[in-house]
Amino acid sequence: MARTITNGMVMKHLFYQDWTNKRVNRIVDIFGASWFSDKTILELGAAHGDIGIEFLKLGADVTFSDARYELLNSIGDRLSEFDFRPKTELINQNVPYDLGKRFDLVLHLGVLYHIENWKQDLECALKHTNTMILESAVSPSPELKHPVYGPYKCKNPILTQEGIEAHLTDLGCKFIRYDSRELDCVGGWLMPGMKDNHFYSWNKNWIPARQTNKEDVSHYRRFWLVLK
Repeated sequence: MARTITNGMVMKHLFYQDWTNKRVNRIVDIFGASWFSDKTILELGAAHGDIGIEFLKLGADVTFSDARYELLNSIGDRLSEFDFRPKTELINQNVPYDLGKRFDLVLHLGVLYHIENWKQDLECALKHTNTMILESAVSPSPELKHPVYGPYKCKNPILTQEGIEAHLTDLGCKFIRYDSRELDCVGGWLMPGMKDNHFYSWNKNWIPARQTNKEDVSHYRRFWLVLK
Protein backbone atom coordinates (compact mmCIF):
# COMPACT_ATOMS: atom_id res chain seq x y z
CA MET A 1 0.00 0.00 0.00
CA ALA A 2 1.40 3.39 -0.97
CA ARG A 3 2.24 5.64 1.94
CA THR A 4 0.38 8.93 1.91
CA ILE A 5 2.38 12.02 2.89
CA THR A 6 0.02 14.40 4.65
CA ASN A 7 0.38 18.18 4.76
CA GLY A 8 1.29 17.81 8.43
CA MET A 9 4.18 15.46 7.62
CA VAL A 10 5.46 17.83 4.94
CA MET A 11 5.29 20.79 7.33
CA LYS A 12 7.14 18.80 9.99
CA HIS A 13 9.90 17.92 7.51
CA LEU A 14 10.24 21.52 6.30
CA PHE A 15 10.32 22.82 9.87
CA TYR A 16 13.01 20.34 10.90
CA GLN A 17 15.10 21.13 7.82
CA ASP A 18 14.84 24.85 8.52
CA TRP A 19 15.84 24.29 12.16
CA THR A 20 18.80 22.15 11.10
CA ASN A 21 19.95 24.75 8.57
CA LYS A 22 19.76 27.58 11.08
CA ARG A 23 21.88 25.75 13.64
CA VAL A 24 24.44 24.67 11.04
CA ASN A 25 24.65 28.21 9.68
CA ARG A 26 25.23 29.61 13.16
CA ILE A 27 28.05 27.16 13.79
CA VAL A 28 29.67 27.99 10.45
CA ASP A 29 29.34 31.71 11.23
CA ILE A 30 31.13 31.21 14.56
CA PHE A 31 34.18 29.40 13.14
CA GLY A 32 34.18 30.27 9.44
CA ALA A 33 33.66 27.65 6.72
CA SER A 34 37.39 27.13 6.07
CA TRP A 35 38.04 26.23 9.73
CA PHE A 36 36.38 22.81 9.37
CA SER A 37 38.80 21.33 6.83
CA ASP A 38 40.54 18.33 8.46
CA LYS A 39 39.10 19.15 11.89
CA THR A 40 37.94 16.22 14.03
CA ILE A 41 34.34 16.47 15.22
CA LEU A 42 32.32 14.26 17.57
CA GLU A 43 28.55 14.63 17.20
CA LEU A 44 26.70 13.35 20.26
CA GLY A 45 23.12 12.16 19.81
CA ALA A 46 23.56 12.36 16.05
CA ALA A 47 20.31 10.53 15.19
CA HIS A 48 20.26 10.36 11.36
CA GLY A 49 23.39 12.52 11.07
CA ASP A 50 21.73 15.53 9.44
CA ILE A 51 24.03 18.05 11.13
CA GLY A 52 27.28 16.10 11.06
CA ILE A 53 26.91 15.37 7.36
CA GLU A 54 26.93 19.12 6.66
CA PHE A 55 30.37 19.34 8.25
CA LEU A 56 31.60 16.32 6.30
CA LYS A 57 30.82 18.41 3.23
CA LEU A 58 33.14 21.12 4.60
CA GLY A 59 36.01 18.64 4.92
CA ALA A 60 35.72 17.72 8.60
CA ASP A 61 36.49 14.26 9.98
CA VAL A 62 33.19 13.52 11.76
CA THR A 63 32.46 10.75 14.24
CA PHE A 64 28.72 10.17 14.67
CA SER A 65 27.46 8.81 17.99
CA ASP A 66 24.07 7.74 19.25
CA ALA A 67 22.56 5.26 21.70
CA ARG A 68 20.60 3.49 18.96
CA TYR A 69 22.19 1.07 16.48
CA GLU A 70 19.43 1.58 13.93
CA LEU A 71 20.13 5.32 13.71
CA LEU A 72 23.87 4.82 13.29
CA ASN A 73 23.12 2.28 10.55
CA SER A 74 20.85 4.82 8.84
CA ILE A 75 23.80 7.23 8.57
CA GLY A 76 25.80 4.55 6.79
CA ASP A 77 22.89 3.92 4.44
CA ARG A 78 22.65 7.63 3.61
CA LEU A 79 26.35 7.88 2.80
CA SER A 80 26.72 4.55 0.99
CA GLU A 81 25.80 6.12 -2.37
CA PHE A 82 28.96 8.22 -2.04
CA ASP A 83 31.03 5.09 -1.29
CA PHE A 84 31.80 6.53 2.13
CA ARG A 85 31.80 4.58 5.40
CA PRO A 86 31.13 6.93 8.33
CA LYS A 87 32.86 6.69 11.68
CA THR A 88 30.29 5.76 14.34
CA GLU A 89 30.30 5.14 18.08
CA LEU A 90 27.50 3.61 20.15
CA ILE A 91 27.24 5.87 23.21
CA ASN A 92 24.59 5.78 25.92
CA GLN A 93 24.88 9.24 27.44
CA ASN A 94 22.94 8.22 30.54
CA VAL A 95 26.05 6.38 31.76
CA PRO A 96 29.70 7.53 31.89
CA TYR A 97 31.56 7.26 28.57
CA ASP A 98 35.12 7.83 27.39
CA LEU A 99 36.32 7.19 23.85
CA GLY A 100 39.94 7.62 24.87
CA LYS A 101 40.61 10.35 22.32
CA ARG A 102 40.02 14.04 21.84
CA PHE A 103 38.34 16.09 19.14
CA ASP A 104 38.69 19.63 17.84
CA LEU A 105 34.96 20.14 18.37
CA VAL A 106 32.08 18.34 20.06
CA LEU A 107 28.54 18.97 18.82
CA HIS A 108 26.01 18.47 21.63
CA LEU A 109 22.70 19.52 20.09
CA GLY A 110 19.19 18.72 21.27
CA VAL A 111 20.28 15.95 23.63
CA LEU A 112 20.84 17.30 27.14
CA TYR A 113 17.18 17.50 28.13
CA HIS A 114 16.70 13.81 27.37
CA ILE A 115 19.40 12.78 29.87
CA GLU A 116 18.62 12.19 33.53
CA ASN A 117 22.19 12.78 34.80
CA TRP A 118 22.90 15.77 32.56
CA LYS A 119 25.74 17.09 34.74
CA GLN A 120 27.64 13.82 34.37
CA ASP A 121 27.02 13.91 30.62
CA LEU A 122 28.52 17.41 30.25
CA GLU A 123 31.57 16.30 32.22
CA CYS A 124 32.04 13.30 29.91
CA ALA A 125 31.56 15.38 26.77
CA LEU A 126 34.14 17.94 27.88
CA LYS A 127 36.76 15.22 28.48
CA HIS A 128 36.84 14.88 24.69
CA THR A 129 37.41 18.51 23.71
CA ASN A 130 38.20 22.08 24.68
CA THR A 131 35.51 23.42 22.32
CA MET A 132 31.85 22.43 22.31
CA ILE A 133 28.65 23.67 20.75
CA LEU A 134 25.87 23.03 23.26
CA GLU A 135 22.17 23.44 22.44
CA SER A 136 19.21 22.40 24.55
CA ALA A 137 15.62 23.03 25.41
CA VAL A 138 15.33 24.79 28.76
CA SER A 139 12.55 26.05 30.97
CA PRO A 140 12.41 29.82 31.56
CA SER A 141 10.50 29.09 34.76
CA PRO A 142 10.23 26.01 37.04
CA GLU A 143 6.47 26.44 36.86
CA LEU A 144 6.45 25.83 33.10
CA LYS A 145 5.99 22.10 32.62
CA HIS A 146 4.42 20.20 29.76
CA PRO A 147 3.08 16.65 29.85
CA VAL A 148 3.96 15.82 26.25
CA TYR A 149 7.60 16.38 25.42
CA GLY A 150 11.09 17.33 26.44
CA PRO A 151 12.38 18.72 29.72
CA TYR A 152 8.85 19.17 30.97
CA LYS A 153 8.42 15.43 31.49
CA CYS A 154 8.30 14.63 35.19
CA LYS A 155 10.95 11.89 34.92
CA ASN A 156 13.60 14.30 33.63
CA PRO A 157 15.15 17.25 35.46
CA ILE A 158 13.81 20.69 34.71
CA LEU A 159 16.74 22.29 32.91
CA THR A 160 17.26 26.03 33.14
CA GLN A 161 19.73 28.36 31.50
CA GLU A 162 21.04 29.34 34.93
CA GLY A 163 21.53 25.74 36.05
CA ILE A 164 23.43 24.75 32.92
CA GLU A 165 25.64 27.84 32.99
CA ALA A 166 26.39 27.37 36.69
CA HIS A 167 27.58 23.81 36.03
CA LEU A 168 29.69 24.89 33.06
CA THR A 169 31.32 27.49 35.31
CA ASP A 170 31.94 24.82 37.98
CA LEU A 171 33.71 22.76 35.29
CA GLY A 172 36.05 25.66 34.57
CA CYS A 173 34.46 26.60 31.25
CA LYS A 174 33.80 29.93 29.63
CA PHE A 175 30.90 30.30 27.25
CA ILE A 176 29.13 32.60 24.84
CA ARG A 177 25.35 32.32 24.57
CA TYR A 178 23.56 33.19 21.33
CA ASP A 179 20.01 34.42 22.00
CA SER A 180 19.39 35.22 18.37
CA ARG A 181 16.12 35.50 16.50
CA GLU A 182 18.01 34.10 13.53
CA LEU A 183 17.85 30.75 15.33
CA ASP A 184 14.10 30.91 16.05
CA CYS A 185 11.89 28.47 14.15
CA VAL A 186 8.15 29.01 14.26
CA GLY A 187 5.13 27.56 12.54
CA GLY A 188 6.12 23.92 12.72
CA TRP A 189 4.02 20.88 13.50
CA LEU A 190 5.25 17.96 15.59
CA MET A 191 2.34 15.99 14.17
CA PRO A 192 -1.06 16.92 12.74
CA GLY A 193 -2.83 19.19 15.22
CA MET A 194 0.24 19.64 17.45
CA LYS A 195 2.19 22.90 17.09
CA ASP A 196 5.97 23.03 17.51
CA ASN A 197 7.93 26.28 17.79
CA HIS A 198 11.55 26.73 18.91
CA PHE A 199 12.40 30.06 20.54
CA TYR A 200 16.01 31.10 21.26
CA SER A 201 15.46 34.85 21.50
CA TRP A 202 13.25 34.79 24.59
CA ASN A 203 14.35 36.63 27.71
CA LYS A 204 12.93 37.30 31.16
CA ASN A 205 11.03 40.30 29.80
CA TRP A 206 9.77 38.54 26.67
CA ILE A 207 8.60 34.95 26.97
CA PRO A 208 6.29 33.89 24.13
CA ALA A 209 3.01 32.60 25.52
CA ARG A 210 3.03 28.86 26.07
CA GLN A 211 -0.28 27.09 25.72
CA THR A 212 -1.36 24.86 28.57
CA ASN A 213 -3.02 22.33 26.28
CA LYS A 214 -1.45 19.43 24.40
CA GLU A 215 -1.70 21.18 21.05
CA ASP A 216 1.32 23.41 21.76
CA VAL A 217 4.73 21.89 22.52
CA SER A 218 6.74 25.03 21.77
CA HIS A 219 10.23 24.94 23.25
CA TYR A 220 12.35 27.60 24.84
CA ARG A 221 15.92 26.80 23.87
CA ARG A 222 19.48 28.03 24.38
CA PHE A 223 22.61 27.80 22.23
CA TRP A 224 26.17 28.14 23.57
CA LEU A 225 29.77 28.07 22.41
CA VAL A 226 31.60 26.43 25.32
CA LEU A 227 35.36 26.82 25.79
CA LYS A 228 37.43 24.94 28.33
